[in-house]
Amino acid sequence: ILALESEETQRPSMRNTQIDSEIDAIVLKAIEKQPDRRYQSMDAFADDVRRYLHGEAVLAHPPRVMYQLHKLILRHKLPFAFAGILIAVMIGFGAATSLLWRQAVSAQKNEAQSRKTAERMNQFLRNMLESADPYHSGRTVTVREVLDQTVRDLPTELRNYPEVEAAVRCSLGTTYQSLGLYDPAENQLRLSLQMRQNLFGNDHLDVAESLHALGCLMKDKGQFAEADSYLQQALQMRQTLLGEKHPLLAESYREIGELHLIEGDFQESESTLQQALAILNQDGIPHNSPEYEKCLNVLGMLLIKTGKYQDAEATLKNSLDISQTIWGPQHPEIAKNLNQIAKLKREQGDYNAAEEYFRQTLEMNRFLLGEEHSVVFVNLNDLAKLLIDKHDAEAAEILLRQALDMGSKLLGNLHPDVITCRNNLATILFQRGEFDAAEPLFREAVEIDRQTWGDRHPDLASSLNNLGTLLLAEKKNLDEAQSLLEEAVQMSKELLGEKHPLVATRVFNLAKVFQAEGNLDAAESNFRESLSIRQEVLGPEHKHTAQSLIGLGMLYEAKQDHAAAEPLIRETLKIYQNILPPDDPFIPYTASALGSCLTGLGKYEEAESLLTENYILLTQNPKANPKELSKILNRLVELYDKMNNPKQAEHYRELLQNLPRTPA
Repeated sequence: ILALESEETQRPSMRNTQIDSEIDAIVLKAIEKQPDRRYQSMDAFADDVRRYLHGEAVLAHPPRVMYQLHKLILRHKLPFAFAGILIAVMIGFGAATSLLWRQAVSAQKNEAQSRKTAERMNQFLRNMLESADPYHSGRTVTVREVLDQTVRDLPTELRNYPEVEAAVRCSLGTTYQSLGLYDPAENQLRLSLQMRQNLFGNDHLDVAESLHALGCLMKDKGQFAEADSYLQQALQMRQTLLGEKHPLLAESYREIGELHLIEGDFQESESTLQQALAILNQDGIPHNSPEYEKCLNVLGMLLIKTGKYQDAEATLKNSLDISQTIWGPQHPEIAKNLNQIAKLKREQGDYNAAEEYFRQTLEMNRFLLGEEHSVVFVNLNDLAKLLIDKHDAEAAEILLRQALDMGSKLLGNLHPDVITCRNNLATILFQRGEFDAAEPLFREAVEIDRQTWGDRHPDLASSLNNLGTLLLAEKKNLDEAQSLLEEAVQMSKELLGEKHPLVATRVFNLAKVFQAEGNLDAAESNFRESLSIRQEVLGPEHKHTAQSLIGLGMLYEAKQDHAAAEPLIRETLKIYQNILPPDDPFIPYTASALGSCLTGLGKYEEAESLLTENYILLTQNPKANPKELSKILNRLVELYDKMNNPKQAEHYRELLQNLPRTPA
């Protein structure tokens, strides 16, 4: 008898794998060795069997939220959209209620009270699900309505169950956050933290959970100092209670690593992420877990920022594969991976692939999160930035103005992502030659970045570069342009390293300032530095490498060293013809520059062919910059003057005089 009592009861499913977990639960409860844990009557046993046969949740089954949701959906055969709404609401509840169930089973408490708490939690969640069920309420409801009603019901429904109420408030907060509703999210999370501190003191895993959730929310809100404080407190508490190698610490390290990434501290970000991965790489922890996938995603973001594109590509592919295995074809985590791959493709110069990924991300997030959401705002801004790179300013501006309205409403005008959006809009105005409209936006971005980040951050370096480049184009304050760009270059080298693509961009722009100031030796040195970095990091066939090539080539043209300029400009034209779409205006721009160089070398026949052919192409290209049209007409006039062909020279001179005037 003693042997039988000590022997572990086998689940029926261990003998027959077709038996599901609900039958397991009913049988095990019916033959439970402890009498007070069995069904207390035949009626109770029969009722659970009936519930199983009718597709309802059986009482013997642990009351996990996703189990309750699954039964509700199957029972009512809910429409897909409604099921999606419930799943979105319940994502946050799953972890918290599962934890509460485990605590109720394992804690050394009064058994009857533990069961009563679990049953009350079970009933509360059932009520919440039924309030969202259109077959029960008689109408279609929104996620926000379900959440708001749950908040209103909490004080009465869970009045005598403060542990459960605190857990539910924490989950409500994270669910509000996932919907981009930051104010109600903060309210629930702060209430949860306060309740848990009152219940457990300041040294408890539930308190750590609420601190961690608040830190994540503050990060999304752009309140980074407060985010760091909460996340660090949660990490220290978890370390004390769980030790240094518990898997839960990986979550803390990942979030702190992402915060360092946002703040521009890439070295600290990498160190923290490696701590997270070291925990997840322990024996027995699978590499297909959601946390492992999230760590890889953040690491991929870091690798893009630090210019390690090959490593980023492998890391993000791994992350995407895992997320698709876990979540299926559509999920916010999958969209997040696709968005990072799009950014990688943009940095690699593959703009068509980048646009495809950005649009796929935007479409998925609109479907999953709705048309107005902070994540959708960021997606719109990312896509617009790519369209600027593709010279489609008209489409980019439409997206940016839509994004700016949404971002200002959801996040406020001082959120870093909203500042970035305004910077991108200013870039379009700048490219159009609307300098007076663009300059105050660029100056505002510099001022806000200094207030937000201090005097050392990648976003500040970017804003300094933008303003300096604008002043260069205006040619009205070259001293300030030089100062701004020198600060941007120095800051970028300190933050990103000497061999980063963004360093090359800012060095290139500084070279243009030196050239405009007439300091050609300094200009040449900087053009060569920019070219060297880009050839090493981006490769010889990248668009930005071509930019440095032609920059150096045009410097030699300014020095009247046409022989040195010709191979550089030819190589640029060859790269553009290989990597750009046939209608990209940079191809005729470069051909025009080569034609001018050939004129200087006395190679008139080839120069005439290039200049006349590409003049026609520019007149037919709606994306062409009027300034470039003016340049090619001037070059044609110069060519025919040197060829002693006054008739043709006069013809192009008249076309030049009749061109519409453009801003200086």
